[in-house]
Amino acid sequence: MDRKIKLILLIFVLTLSFSCTEKKSIEKVKSESELVVTPKTATLKFTSGIRAIFQDSKGNYWFGSLQEGVAVYDGKSFSYFTRNDGLSDDQIHSIQEDKKGTIWFETQTGVSSYDGTKVTNRTKTKNENSQNIFSIQSNDDKESKWMKSDTDLWFEAGNNPGVYRYDGQQLHYLAFPPQKNIDPKNNLFAVTDISKSKNNMIWFATYTGVLGYNGSDFTIINNETLGLDRKIEPLHIRSIYEDSKGRLWIGIMESAYYLKKGSQSSIFQRNIT
Repeated sequence: MDRKIKLILLIFVLTLSFSCTEKKSIEKVKSESELVVTPKTATLKFTSGIRAIFQDSKGNYWFGSLQEGVAVYDGKSFSYFTRNDGLSDDQIHSIQEDKKGTIWFETQTGVSSYDGTKVTNRTKTKNENSQNIFSIQSNDDKESKWMKSDTDLWFEAGNNPGVYRYDGQQLHYLAFPPQKNIDPKNNLFAVTDISKSKNNMIWFATYTGVLGYNGSDFTIINNETLGLDRKIEPLHIRSIYEDSKGRLWIGIMESAYYLKKGSQSSIFQRNIT
């Protein structure tokens, strides 16, 4: 009789144990499921594509769109900024942050900034009907002298043959040194991309060549320095990047050039089918 009672008690204890374990497992799954549920308010509403992504010093993620302005995600929901809020244009090319925590946007037609409270358009168009041509809003009458520091922010300057430099106080327009004008009908020295290197050089890609600036001198990379015939293979540069080994990659319409340190270069041709 005692053996039967012990057996019944053992079965009861095991049943109770499995029941509690199953309950905890269900509660754990439910809890984890609740944690990963994303509310509808945290869904990015852009439909035109993303051109720029940036994480600021506070951990917020910024997304620059092709046609719909800027969105920022704080970990819970998205906030949006467009021309109606002060952006110079709704097409965003790049997003940066200065040492004060101000967020800067390079747009199709100018440069804007956000100080945490409002968006400010830092450039203005010379002609409202002329897209991608804009002048500087600063105390400079025309253009500034070339110089650089480690904390500078650099921006494209539309169709103008130069760049914008923000020194922490003002936005300055810097014109490139005079270049051989091979096609006056096109804006071949308009900047298409910017890349900073670890050896104090900053690279500016233009449609017809690359200019590197180290704070005092310029380095020029073009068809002539690469040993290419412009009539056969003209450069049409769209991107530039210096990797951790100091190799400069230049992306053009049909190829990517890999430049070693020094004068030697190698080409990687994209297969076209």
